[in-house]
Amino acid sequence: MNNYFLLLGLFLLPLIGTAQTDDLDTFVRSGIELHETGKYKEAIKMYQKGLKKHPDAAILYYEIAYAYIALQDYPQAVSYSDKVLKQKDKYLLESYMIKGSALDNMGKTKAAIKAYEKGIKAFPNHYLLRYNLALTHFNNQDHDLAEEQLLQAIMLNTNHSSSHYLLSFITAEANRRVESILALYFFLFLEPDSGRSENAYAMLDQLWNKGVERESEKKINLTLEMLEESDDFSSADLMITLLAAGKTIEKNRDKTEEQLFYENTKAIFSQLAETQEGKTGVWWELYTRFFNQVAEAGHLEAFCYYITQVKGEAVTTWLDSHADQLEAFGKWLEE
Repeated sequence: MNNYFLLLGLFLLPLIGTAQTDDLDTFVRSGIELHETGKYKEAIKMYQKGLKKHPDAAILYYEIAYAYIALQDYPQAVSYSDKVLKQKDKYLLESYMIKGSALDNMGKTKAAIKAYEKGIKAFPNHYLLRYNLALTHFNNQDHDLAEEQLLQAIMLNTNHSSSHYLLSFITAEANRRVESILALYFFLFLEPDSGRSENAYAMLDQLWNKGVERESEKKINLTLEMLEESDDFSSADLMITLLAAGKTIEKNRDKTEEQLFYENTKAIFSQLAETQEGKTGVWWELYTRFFNQVAEAGHLEAFCYYITQVKGEAVTTWLDSHADQLEAFGKWLEE
């Protein structure tokens, strides 16, 4: 979130540059340079010098609030965010996010939620406000409310990887394995090679093998969790367990883990595609539809290796030797 604030601040700076405000532009640019090098207190002093000449400059109050967030001085961050919000002019979106984040970090959950909700009322189509509100609800153990905001955030910006990541945790804790798996696949598609990616893949692998216990090469114990028939994912959940158990059967013994991951992924995506007709929501209109389109276009194998590159040498070797498939996948995504 901090990077977002900084980039947006830099983007808006040229709007300041008129003949009357050249010195305001200088104060802001100098402060941002100090902020970027971690000199937050010095940056604040620079902005405060600017306020002596431009006491109504919303950008200076905003940048001070941003610097106080970096210093973890949350009361001051709230105070300066409020100065921006009272003006009801510029930098309102950013200030709602700073204020909500600061209040949340102060343990003032209800006040943080109220700040985000006010921000959403003013900017109903901005995904970050909804994501931040979802994170606050999640930390407060209100998972249903968190999921509600996340689903809206994802529909507003499908490329926000953190929303998919958080959604995977919420659904996993609710014992909704298929939904969690779908969110993890999409997260890894967006963010395949970060520190979070390693955790996401480990979680995905654990979910795939949930309920499958191998006592020996020939003996496998299965624990089947029977979901309600009305659950849209009951058949897919059962299929995942059976596919995971089938890894050791005769026809699969000579296959690599990577090959089995691709084949099992193909099978479950196909099953979901067959049952998606008439269903709505992120699970079907985004995840299932997209994965089915990838499979129908012939890029599912490249997709599976691409999202599992954190596994190491075996996957990176395949990626290096199948550059043409990856390039074709990339071109297809651009179309």
